[in-house]
Amino acid sequence: MDLNSVYMGIDAGTTKLKLMLYGADMKEIGSSSRDTHIYIPENGASEIDMDELWAALCDASQELAQRYPEAMARLKGLGISGQGDGLWPLDADGRPACRAILWNDSRSKVLDIDATPGLADLQRRECMNTVFAGSMPGIQKWLKAYHPETYARIRHALHCKDWLNYCLTGRIVSDYSDITCSSGMSLMSLQYVPEFYDLLGIPEALATMPEVVEPTAVIGVVSDAASAQTGIPAGVKVIAGCLDCCAASAGTDFYRSGEGCSVIGTSMINEICQTRDQVDPADLRGLLLYHVAPKRYIKIMNTAGGSSCVDFMRKLLAPELSFEELFAALENVPVGSNGLVYHPYIYGERAPFKNPDASGALLGLRNYHTRFDILRAAYEGIAMMFVDCYRALGKVDVVYLSGGATTSPFVCQMFCDALGIPVKRQTLDELGTLGIVKMLKVGLGEASGFDALTIDSYVEYTPDAKRHEAYAALYERFCETRDSLAPHWTRR
Repeated sequence: MDLNSVYMGIDAGTTKLKLMLYGADMKEIGSSSRDTHIYIPENGASEIDMDELWAALCDASQELAQRYPEAMARLKGLGISGQGDGLWPLDADGRPACRAILWNDSRSKVLDIDATPGLADLQRRECMNTVFAGSMPGIQKWLKAYHPETYARIRHALHCKDWLNYCLTGRIVSDYSDITCSSGMSLMSLQYVPEFYDLLGIPEALATMPEVVEPTAVIGVVSDAASAQTGIPAGVKVIAGCLDCCAASAGTDFYRSGEGCSVIGTSMINEICQTRDQVDPADLRGLLLYHVAPKRYIKIMNTAGGSSCVDFMRKLLAPELSFEELFAALENVPVGSNGLVYHPYIYGERAPFKNPDASGALLGLRNYHTRFDILRAAYEGIAMMFVDCYRALGKVDVVYLSGGATTSPFVCQMFCDALGIPVKRQTLDELGTLGIVKMLKVGLGEASGFDALTIDSYVEYTPDAKRHEAYAALYERFCETRDSLAPHWTRR
């Protein structure tokens, strides 16, 4: 390994694009970011202009080249983690066929794809993920039904990071983490399933699907044309990259069976690591992803809401308080919030059960309750959602926490007590780009494996037995009341 080597990790998220330079010691050198613009041309839509995103990457990388010219001159490799699902389509000329349609676009839900005869049986037989509203096959089917001219122009169906890789290298390719997420590929055979596309009524879409490689595979080098636009030296090696949550898992050192990993952000991503023998193809709850670590899979229960379900209440009841002031007040409210139960399904739900019509509720409200009782109940509501996901995922010995909400010791301890097992909070920022750098080291042959790249930078929490007992009782009430209200959830 050349100790002077520099690596670039790029995180292409839904709202922000971030580029970071790291040294050979995996310590940050510098960063640059740009906000992304989301287009909402109609209800349920969520789109990004593909050329605008590429221009943002060029602008941000040129800034890095100006600020850190010596580091950029030593750049050895780069990789991208990107938002998953969605459709980033190219036409026959390699140009965007339309704006990218994102993972949180809900327009295809009118098709009721889950009701397709034989689809669930096929997914179980082939070990495939279910189709969500914003997943690639759902969008392809929706375009064929409602925008057939656009659909007919599509020659290549890509994901976010694949588009940027194409701009950098000229190669059209994807990786197994993105494609197995929900794009018509069997997780066991790692082959596309033609019957899947036939059942959905989009058989021609199979021909648009890209070649697929390992996330750590080198797919090409930065072209002369891309170098002129980005300031990245021509010839720098580019790896395939992966889905953003897989990169964050790599950054968290989450590779081993018996471990859990949760990102508590706008939504909540709860994961366990599995070997092939542990995978249950019949379990269609949540998602099963191909991990960046060899012979490992990530089983995910990805909820529709997370800290956003609390922020909704906080903005209504205590917008003037800082988080520090809020958590200090909530420490004085007992477990159980003086009898309140909050169902945080204000965005519907995706896991561990799938129901877009699920709705929120606040139960047990009395005239003596304060706003802090309600706000504590809101946090306990997402903690119960957290427990719900891990009960579906199975037994784990420890859970690694990351995400914006986990910077609070109050939140970490609550989640630890609710689950009843130790949790560790990763103190490093930008885990996605750090994960990409680890993938680069493996892909470029500079590390024997991910275990050799472990960074121990955690704060540990242990559960309080008495509080865990109280949370266990609250969980039973949470589930009983939720199930009793479910028949009254209505679609709007």
